[in-house]
Parts: sequence; C-alpha cells; structure tokens
Amino acid sequence: MQVHVFSNIDSCSTLDIRTSQFCGSTFQTPTVASKFQTLQFHTHANAFDRLPSLSNSCKNAIKKVLCRFSFPQCVPTNKTVIWYNTASVCSQMNSICGKAALNFTYMCARSPKIESLTTCVSPPRMNMTAGRPTGGPTSGQPRCPTLPPNIKFPKWILSVLSNRRLRSAMSIKASIGGFNNISNQCIQRSVDAVCRSVPYCSPDGTKLLLSMNEKTCESRTNCLPTKGKEMLNYIMGCSGFPAENSQQISIQNTQGYSGSDVNSAQRIILTLNCLLYMIIVVFMLV
Repeated sequence: MQVHVFSNIDSCSTLDIRTSQFCGSTFQTPTVASKFQTLQFHTHANAFDRLPSLSNSCKNAIKKVLCRFSFPQCVPTNKTVIWYNTASVCSQMNSICGKAALNFTYMCARSPKIESLTTCVSPPRMNMTAGRPTGGPTSGQPRCPTLPPNIKFPKWILSVLSNRRLRSAMSIKASIGGFNNISNQCIQRSVDAVCRSVPYCSPDGTKLLLSMNEKTCESRTNCLPTKGKEMLNYIMGCSGFPAENSQQISIQNTQGYSGSDVNSAQRIILTLNCLLYMIIVVFMLV
C-alpha cells in the first residue's frame, strides 16, 4: 500500500515563537512533537490565558508542568530524546496552586529519561490487541483498531502511542459525545483519525510514515461542529498530517496503518447496499 513520508526519523524542529514565549525558553524537539503537540499546546495555552485570577508564582509553576510534559528535547548531534521529569515541578505546582492544579495532575507521572531518537521497536502487546485498558470503552463504543502485526515505532514515542490509543476513544466520547446530532459514525471516524496520528517507522528505519494526509483527516472530522473540532484540537490537529501531495512510498499492509477506516465487514455491507440499490433501479426501469 502507498503511505506518506512524515519526516526523516532523526528530524528535529525548533519550538515556534508562541510556545517559546509561553515556556520562556527555546530548544529543539522531535518534529513529531512539534507538528502534533504545538496545536494541542496552543489550545492549552489559550485556555490557560482564560483561567481565573492566579498568582504569578502559580501561573509560572503550571507553565513549567505544561512545557515539560508537552515537548521532549531533541539532541540531533547524538540522536537522542530527553524526557524531562515532571514530578519535581508538579510538587511545586501542587503546593503553590492548591485546587487550581487539579486539571494538570495527569501530567505529573512522567519520569526523566534519555532515549534513542532512531531506535524502532514493536509496540507492547497491550497496544497491539484491543487498544483498550481495563474499564475502557466497551464493545460498540469507539476505540482504536488492532495494530498491524509488523508495525514498528520509535521507542521514545511509545508513551505517546499508548496515550493516543488507550485514551483517545474515551476522551473524544466524553468531549464530543454530548453534542446533539453527532452520529456514532462521526465519532468513530474522528477516533480513527486520532488512532492513526502517531507516525511509525519505515521498513528500513530511516523515515517516519503516516497513512493519512491532512485532507483525509479533515474529511473524516468535518462532520463535527465547530466546538467539537475545537475539543479535538486538545488531542491533535489535522494540520500535523502530511500534505496530500507529499512524498509517498510503498510498504506491506502488515507494516503500517491502513489508509481506510472501513473494515472488511463494513465493505461487505456497503457492497450489498450498492447491489440492492442497483436491483431497485433496474426493477423501476422494467
């Protein structure tokens, strides 16, 4: 199947101006984080600007947690990724901000570590099966499809993969499921876009790939109302996907996400519906 090249596997990008100003520093982060986390981070930052009156010390503590959680540092010279410790800054945030810190405590479990930027590994079995934690979405609710058996991801990105696959369905269901007139199909298509938003390794380990492009992502999420799209931006934005005319390569179906969110059973149903429609048309013409 044909898939899009997202970037070179060792690609790093400098933080944009808005993020650098908010964080009070600038450094390089993996291009994956730069493209997908920036819109999410801007959404968090805009919400931060609308928070109730907080002391400057509390605001600065929350900013440190947001920045350390959202962007690992990329060191291109030795091809490594540095995940910063959020526990220490979270302790400071909790002591200064009190109840105002509750919305950010989910960011406090990350341990400091240095990982290779270019090492590709198979994902844990938990992510390769149901893509669903204990107590997660039940049968019939939106969830991520099973990963292909031979897909590999950069090792440093596995925590992002797990978060997207295990939390995306619940987050989207909780965020946009309450809107009126949003079909389950619309929610599932939006979930599918999130599930396929984590780039994976090319077979030769030199590139990062994605099966969807920006236009395809937009077509799958344009069924959402404006508020729904804004909530989706807390998880990811379609602008992070490659352009429609970006470079493509060919891989085996077992090595990457499918470009389609329609499974074989749905294809059969669609085929039968088309045949039924054709039979009705022929009957009307007789």
